[in-house]
Amino acid sequence: VEKIVNNNIVFHNLQNITFGWHTVTDLIPIVFPIFCSEKALEDIDFKKAHEHNKNILKSIDSGEGSTHETFYACIDSYATSIENLHTIESIANILGVLLMLYSSFIADENDINVYETMQKSKSTGRNFNNKSFLKNITPEENNEKMTYVQAFIEITTPFIQMIKKESEWIDFAYYYSALLYFFKMVNNGYSDDFNREVGMEMMKSLANLDNEYAKSFIEPTDKYLTLAPDGEKLHNS
Repeated sequence: VEKIVNNNIVFHNLQNITFGWHTVTDLIPIVFPIFCSEKALEDIDFKKAHEHNKNILKSIDSGEGSTHETFYACIDSYATSIENLHTIESIANILGVLLMLYSSFIADENDINVYETMQKSKSTGRNFNNKSFLKNITPEENNEKMTYVQAFIEITTPFIQMIKKESEWIDFAYYYSALLYFFKMVNNGYSDDFNREVGMEMMKSLANLDNEYAKSFIEPTDKYLTLAPDGEKLHNS
């Protein structure tokens, strides 16, 4: 991250993106892969959580959305699976579910406007550009967001440490670390735009190292982003 910041990389302009409901349905299963195996399915708690997890993604795809209760039931079953049998797929999946849940907690007015407009695009089939309604977020709103971000960090850190100990899962661990920046779930003093851009640069670096998760993320995501005029750079606040 420090290397990216110090190199003054030219960033994408994330305040000028054109996309629609199809963007969400295309990206969700790529961004939040659900892991499963025959061995994992022998774990009854994993199996319950896995069903909840699939239903969460289906509800997002349909535009209906999931209740917090469904998220909590999913998280509880994954957590029990981890505690009782240390099922590795539960560790990977709970990280994705927690990121989906907590990113909804920090949704500000801009995020809500984007979601509502995407809902309209679902019925009309038309794309939209987000620069038409983005607004500055107040310090009070940002402080509230940071409270949720810090809680998320404290909850997920033990799971991230667990999965980093599994050599065959290290690529996912690095991918997830980049994803946290992209979803603005870090508390480092930089602006949301800057952190999201750092996440994109981390993804590109991982993709260049043949990280399959990052490669799957970059290809569809990159086509929705446009470079800022004249190589404009997004600066930290």
